Amino acid sequence: MAIAYRDVGAMNFGTTSLVLTIPSTALTGDVLVAVIGDRATAGSTANPTGWTRQGGAANSNGRIQTFLAVVGVGGVAASGTVTFTSQTTACIGVIAVYSGVDTTNPADNGSYRSNASGTTGAGGPIANFAGSYAVLVNVAYANGSTWSAQGCVTNPTSGNVTERIDSANGTTMSVSLADGAKTNGTGSTGAVSATMGTAGANGSGIVLLHVATSPPIFHFHRDGQFEPHYVVNF
Repeated sequence: MAIAYRDVGAMNFGTTSLVLTIPSTALTGDVLVAVIGDRATAGSTANPTGWTRQGGAANSNGRIQTFLAVVGVGGVAASGTVTFTSQTTACIGVIAVYSGVDTTNPADNGSYRSNASGTTGAGGPIANFAGSYAVLVNVAYANGSTWSAQGCVTNPTSGNVTERIDSANGTTMSVSLADGAKTNGTGSTGAVSATMGTAGANGSGIVLLHVATSPPIFHFHRDGQFEPHYVVNF
């Protein structure tokens, strides 16, 4: 089994709350990754029902956060909307959907950083086992800058990730999400990097998804006993 990108919802913009759409292509057992950015300078957003805050960072420029949920667990539906409250005067976000993720232990705690104008990216490194999948997120706090060359210093590099969304609310804020499988599952990702089209205050982060393990396959023996055989993914 391998992790695969399924879909991404539309970018949405708000003020004191942010309503994001769950893509209608999501299926039970898929993992949802939400990235939101706002202009708060501290604290964290309360978890919506069924969601877990994965990580985030804030400074005097703004705040970036990610949240995860499993479709069909904790009341999380396969479609519809989810509302993130306790935002500040401007906020932006999207939800992406992935299949093949371990639903009991979906992700590592990633690395996040809020940056002043002229600096991008977040720290590292993060290491994980074979089959892990990196989701790279970026938010522009002060302008509608586009993003490019998202990647990690080591693995997956910018040439091995695909940008899924790069969307802005006019000239106010922007959000991008890119992802890719780690070609060396046990190695470090290194620091997260990205390029802004127009320099400005921003936030960056990474979510490292865990691949689902294969369930045992039982074979019936003539003596009436079942013996488990496991499929191992490399």
